[in-house]
Amino acid sequence: MRQHYYLVSSLYELFLDAKAPVTLKGFLDQCDDMLLPEEFDELKKLFLLKDLGVAVQEFAFPVANRQPVVWSRELLADFLAPFDVPSSSLTPGELEFRELGGRPSRLDEILLTIYNRLDEIVSPKTAEWFLFDLDLRNVTTALALRKTKQPFHESIIKVGTAAMAVVQSAAVDFGLSLDLPYLPKLVEVYGEKQLHSMERDKQTISGAVAAEPSAIEKHIDQIRWDWLTQNWESETFGTYAVYAYALKLAMVERWNGLNPEEGGRLFEKLVNQIKGSIVFSDELFVGKGKR
Repeated sequence: MRQHYYLVSSLYELFLDAKAPVTLKGFLDQCDDMLLPEEFDELKKLFLLKDLGVAVQEFAFPVANRQPVVWSRELLADFLAPFDVPSSSLTPGELEFRELGGRPSRLDEILLTIYNRLDEIVSPKTAEWFLFDLDLRNVTTALALRKTKQPFHESIIKVGTAAMAVVQSAAVDFGLSLDLPYLPKLVEVYGEKQLHSMERDKQTISGAVAAEPSAIEKHIDQIRWDWLTQNWESETFGTYAVYAYALKLAMVERWNGLNPEEGGRLFEKLVNQIKGSIVFSDELFVGKGKR
């Protein structure tokens, strides 16, 4: 992909806790003008799952009256049609999350289709973000439900590195701390036991103070932020540096519109939603988005 010296050098620095210097819409309009068509198409796909959530007003971190970034329900239907997702599946009634114990909804099937066919939908480098974020969502789903003593095994999207371990392991870190370096601190933030001394001295494990819901969410977004910095922004003037900026800007805009009270309500709704989230049979475990 091309280098975008002018575009990247003109960008304001972003901070998760600060006001957005530009709007996401304005930045995407600028990208539409300055990126190649295929580059801009790939950028739009980064918001595919977010906008799918908006289409049904259900997502891991819902905000009332959200608007899609790119994908209206009609655009989603057109885009997903080649992947055996009929447009009738994108009606509000069909897309609601199922109740715990009920049969999987069409949304469950759509998400599984997207992850199973990820290599057909996005480039391998873009797929890295999707799979990183899926691992993060799986472990945070498990931590949130475990914290409230709720069953979580059926709420895991069984795709990617973390899914099998989260379902099968009884360890406080699901045995994933080596694969997911952010996990020990994340466990602490969720109010679980500290992991820094587990292997060195199992007798020195100490308790942590439970974090406020908004602090938990901020920490999760910081993990995403750091991944983008380390993996995509390192290509200083490359296309993926532009993509990283767009994803970070979306996070900044989200926090600009969220106060502490909304954060608390949002966390409670998250727990209630993922209790009735997604379940698939064990035969559907896949890695790297492929069977």
